[in-house]
Amino acid sequence: MGDWWYSQEYLVEFVEAETQAFRREDIERALHGEEVLAWAL
Repeated sequence: MGDWWYSQEYLVEFVEAETQAFRREDIERALHGEEVLAWAL
């Protein structure tokens, strides 16, 4: 069992997945970042 898995399972640490496509900061910024105005089409 590696350090990453041990920390997540037994030390109750919320760590990012090693295979995730996007970093947590990127997702937070997309959800709570600047408001984007809709285009007038």
